[in-house]
Amino acid sequence: MKFSTNSKVLAKALDSVSTALPLKTTMPILNCILFERDARGQLSLTASDLDNTIIERVPVQFHDAAGGPPMRIAAPSAYLLQTVRNLGDVPVEFEFMPHFSLTIKTDQGKYTMSGHDGGDFPAAPKLEA
Repeated sequence: MKFSTNSKVLAKALDSVSTALPLKTTMPILNCILFERDARGQLSLTASDLDNTIIERVPVQFHDAAGGPPMRIAAPSAYLLQTVRNLGDVPVEFEFMPHFSLTIKTDQGKYTMSGHDGGDFPAAPKLEA
């Protein structure tokens, strides 16, 4: 999955979902934010402490083929939030690799971090109408 967006827009969405991150957990995957390209071709960010789940949709421009299977990759929240917040207001490109690594590219530099399989992230609760 590869997409670009504005770092300020992404930072706002990350700050929003990060309020659902647990302070302490025995499940390391909960210290991550789930990046998911859903079946409608939108990017959603999800964070959960198992009691509360926050999902935020982010306007992005995908640079890979649409119509494939939805991708789910969990990125470590602390390093990700710190990196995106410190970028300022610049265009940013994200690229997730099949082995769950993440590369963030800007005109200021290139940042790489290891992620996790999004399939391990707990499913969001289903809401009734």
